[in-house]
Amino acid sequence: MEPALTTAHTPTRIYYVDDSGDARSLAVIGWLGIELSHWQPALDSWQHFRRSLHTDPDLDIRADDELHAVNLAAGRGRRLDDAVRTRGEVQKSRYRDVVRRGLETVAKMPGATAGAAFRRTHDIGRDRVGLYAAWIERLNAQHAASNSHALVVVDGDGTEHALRRAHRALQGGARHVIEDPFFVPAHGNHLVQAADLIVHAAFQHLARRPNREPLWEWFPQILPDAGPPVSL
Repeated sequence: MEPALTTAHTPTRIYYVDDSGDARSLAVIGWLGIELSHWQPALDSWQHFRRSLHTDPDLDIRADDELHAVNLAAGRGRRLDDAVRTRGEVQKSRYRDVVRRGLETVAKMPGATAGAAFRRTHDIGRDRVGLYAAWIERLNAQHAASNSHALVVVDGDGTEHALRRAHRALQGGARHVIEDPFFVPAHGNHLVQAADLIVHAAFQHLARRPNREPLWEWFPQILPDAGPPVSL
């Protein structure tokens, strides 16, 4: 008889990461962290939310449309229907409200956490990478302290080699962030889109632009367990 396959139980969390910012002042990253053992229920929760948008008669969001926070916060739905969709503040507020509804879904996801980090900057191209590297170091230290591991999924096409270097700069003997970042375009991944809503809410909380005042407090109010965005 062949011996039974046994593995030691080591908790693992998968992080979906996206970024936002203003080239003149602010770089922000946000993340949705999910315990691997809760990944399917978390995804089911998000897909239930997506179905509710598709069946909402006041919205023109199909089940496979990308949820892009910048467009939603500006009150835009499906771009192809923009020319024929009824315009006006009431309609715009319905799309903006999709961001709030998405954050509320995240807040209730089983086994999930959310968070954000930022850096004040005059050169977002430089400091965005520095912010990510500082966050990866912090994430690695947190998982080392709990003897757990992390996988990181980043919005992108795989061409951002600086993010790979941030992972490889971690000390090999003490690495708890597994492998390089896994790059996935946001339009093809629901949970990366959830991270996009998180980082946009964090950006609006920090930037406090007058034309987005309704979103200023959504990050702390809807995601209180995330804590305030961390300066890195």
